[in-house]
Amino acid sequence: MRATLAATLSAFLVALPASARVSPHVPGEWSPDGARLLVRSCSSTYCADVGVATRDGRFVALPPNATLEWSPDGRRAVLERGEAIYVASPNGTQRRRIATGFAASWAPDGRRIAYVDGSMLVVLAVDAGTARAYPYAPTCTSERCALQLLDAVWSPDGRRLAVEVTGPWNDIAQPPRNPPSDISILDVATGVWRVLESQTTCGASDASWSPDGLYIAWRSNDCEDTPPATVEIAAVEGSWFTSIRTARFGWAPRGHRLAYVTAPWVRTRPAGGNRPNGRWYGVDFAWSPDGKKLATVHRGAIWLGKKRIVVGTHPRWFPGGRWLAFARRTCGESAGIWVRDLRARRDVRLTRPC
Repeated sequence: MRATLAATLSAFLVALPASARVSPHVPGEWSPDGARLLVRSCSSTYCADVGVATRDGRFVALPPNATLEWSPDGRRAVLERGEAIYVASPNGTQRRRIATGFAASWAPDGRRIAYVDGSMLVVLAVDAGTARAYPYAPTCTSERCALQLLDAVWSPDGRRLAVEVTGPWNDIAQPPRNPPSDISILDVATGVWRVLESQTTCGASDASWSPDGLYIAWRSNDCEDTPPATVEIAAVEGSWFTSIRTARFGWAPRGHRLAYVTAPWVRTRPAGGNRPNGRWYGVDFAWSPDGKKLATVHRGAIWLGKKRIVVGTHPRWFPGGRWLAFARRTCGESAGIWVRDLRARRDVRLTRPC
């Protein structure tokens, strides 16, 4: 069995082309079927999708400045570059342009894609080619009419979208200030918009639904030109609301807990709760697919609870939960991608950055 697993992992082995070695690369997301791993190239301030590592040992480079998201079944992908949106094969090839816009994302049913087109949100039935546009107009005062849509995230049941709304930009204020923003909810069936009750004033971004769809968490800041430093959590229905001073958070996939970083700790708290119920040393984390385990990063190593698993950073769980992809420095400042077999306690290098 170990030999079979080692052979399967070794088949992923990829020698990155010179064009993909410009900066350290780290694992992105696994495809839902576990057949591919997104490779990202990171600088000190920004990460970009550079290619796909496949099970047969190939590295398929993506076009420059492109982003890729797999469909829920992993059989195809949506690729976005500039304001061109394509449906593509899982490797990002065989592309067919389907729309002009940005911030494209798959619905949970895998049949629809939502994207932003100016001041409208559009939901497109990919195979049928039919689209419905949703102009943003909750209560359109002169200020709110000038707002821009920047991102949209589907609810777990595919009935609603959480949309980041921002602007108008203030190019005159000194020191520079982020524009006012909030999170609005769109009912896809009725087309009704409503602004989510919160205390956000600026910098709303990275909205994320709880697995049961009852809560939404997102990043925000204090309007100054600084990185987001607060995560706000609100009930989708009702008035419950709280906030946490952190810039890193994530819901447990099949549970009702939220993990977040408040250095030097990774903490967890129940959805709808105001107090943490667990903590571990760490600066980063990744939930296991079943939501029962939390991999944390502390002092350059990855831990499960109090047990150090492997030297590395950027943990990404395989869909089945047995393997853990991670980054490890192998050539000075260059990071390579490895995979840890958690049962066999064996590491296999997937990419060679140098």
